[in-house]
Amino acid sequence: MPRRKTDFSETYCGVKISQWGRKLVATMPLARGQGRKRKSATATKEGLAALEKWVDGEIKARACVRQLTAAENADAVAALATLPGGVTLLEAAQAWCRSAGTCEPITIGEAREAYLSSLAAAGRRPATVSGARNITAALLPFAELAPDALTFSEAEKIVRARKSAVTQNNVRRVLGCFFNWMKRRKYASANPFAEIEKAFEDERGIAAYSPADTARLFAEAEEKFPEMVAAMALSFFAGVRTSGLDRMRPEDVRLESGEICLPGWASKTRRAYYAPISPTLGAWLAAYPPRAHGPRGAVLPFGKSRWHARSRALHAAAGVAMVPNGGRHSFATYTYALEGDAMKTAAAMGHFGDAQTLVRHYRALADRDSAVAYFGILPRGEVGSDLVPAVSREGAAKTQKTSKTQINSITAHQ
Repeated sequence: MPRRKTDFSETYCGVKISQWGRKLVATMPLARGQGRKRKSATATKEGLAALEKWVDGEIKARACVRQLTAAENADAVAALATLPGGVTLLEAAQAWCRSAGTCEPITIGEAREAYLSSLAAAGRRPATVSGARNITAALLPFAELAPDALTFSEAEKIVRARKSAVTQNNVRRVLGCFFNWMKRRKYASANPFAEIEKAFEDERGIAAYSPADTARLFAEAEEKFPEMVAAMALSFFAGVRTSGLDRMRPEDVRLESGEICLPGWASKTRRAYYAPISPTLGAWLAAYPPRAHGPRGAVLPFGKSRWHARSRALHAAAGVAMVPNGGRHSFATYTYALEGDAMKTAAAMGHFGDAQTLVRHYRALADRDSAVAYFGILPRGEVGSDLVPAVSREGAAKTQKTSKTQINSITAHQ
């Protein structure tokens, strides 16, 4: 009997199966078992269907995800012929990446965990590590990819998904730092976030509390939240951040020498700085001396989350809208309006170098009369206009002129 020619009429993931061969193997136990259920010695339709499902699964489990083109197949064959026996194409590709200095075999997800661990090991603060973890979570949909597999368009979509220009630039910076870290360790050969342009938007204005709102807040705090007053005074009349209040101790407030020493471990920038105690602040601290709270002996009377909750309650009771970072911004605004010295104001807030940071982040527009009213806010029972530094009329005129000149000069270079 002549041998029947195989008919390759169907393809499964690039592997061709003959109809004749399919019928032949239908006599296997899987198909015969279905037949026996119907007391038949031949393969039934159910048996063939069960066998077909099994064959499909076996072939797909062993076949590649996508079928190679004719050119790719020829290239793979030539590459295998060139390589020594036993060396696979994957091993050759990985060896090339290492020798070319492009990448090591690692996924984005694995690199992310290593990066976050390295930040903690380098002594970065928990808030910094937590922020990096939150922002790099945008890469989790690509966790199984190699770093170089992330395209520029995908990186740009991640950044532009944020609404504000400030947030976009922050995401661009953090993810760019992550990819630079991978480049230094040969995990990635390029940084797609470095090619993304910065986002820009019109200045929305920097908010500060008015003198009247500040007075209402302190009056309400003295009556209902007296434990908050010392920390509030350090924020509104010395510009100390909430994070700084959570780290600094009462001994850092030196009333005798008239200065506040914020040590490096308590400062956001990790640089120690000294801030003068104005007469206004001195009056508040004399009436409400800073006390040690909690196991660390911090000036802040509660943890930061509870502090923010109490602040919201205080604002609601006083009928004043909350201003983000309002205490620090108000101090910068009215100190600058009163003295007209951008560099001195920036130094009192722990910034050194130029006045760009002051103008960009802290200074709101205010006149000198508002500044005098602001620094005239005193504890209950305290009176006296001598608490505000004296400035002559000539000095006031010079201050206003210098102030406008500095603002125009700095803004022109932004």
